[in-house]
Amino acid sequence: MTQTATLDIAAPLNSKQQCFVDEYLIDLNATQAAIRAGYSEHTAYSIGHELLSKPEIALAIQEVQAERSRRTQITQDRVLEELGRIAFASVSDAVEWGPDGTTVKPSTELSADVLAAICEVTETRHKDGAVTTRVRMHDKQVALQKIADHLGMFKQEVHVTSESLNIDVALDGMTVEELKALSALGAEARAIQAAVLSNGS
Repeated sequence: MTQTATLDIAAPLNSKQQCFVDEYLIDLNATQAAIRAGYSEHTAYSIGHELLSKPEIALAIQEVQAERSRRTQITQDRVLEELGRIAFASVSDAVEWGPDGTTVKPSTELSADVLAAICEVTETRHKDGAVTTRVRMHDKQVALQKIADHLGMFKQEVHVTSESLNIDVALDGMTVEELKALSALGAEARAIQAAVLSNGS
């Protein structure tokens, strides 16, 4: 789901917000992060998502994630490559079937892409001596959805509400540089709003 936020002047995080950022980076669960940061369990869901919509918090999360990516060498390209292996793999790459039955191809004959798409291989030996081999692939639909989300294929368009001078901007997928620019733009937006209110009074 696309996150939106109203532009505002960037402010330093208070201790509770910083705690939320630290906790969110553990499991990327906004509700649980809010609870662990000390917010009420009754409002944790709404508070968690409200905090994620704040540009300064989104920026703090992005900066830590970018540093973690540099440290571990796990980049977006590498993650997308792995998801692509799952999303575009076919079971026919690993299994052959026809009138004579079903045959699982030897692992030595499978490419690295096909091997990465296989979730599990199990072998069952029956009392009559027969052996059944089962190959389970990773979920293609989940992988395709993650790729689509990353590429912003189903995001809502940015829109402006002229009456209040609030600008709703999708935060998902923004780079650190874009979030910094968004935070800086908040001051200008507030200045424009103040000028409009002053002229209207």
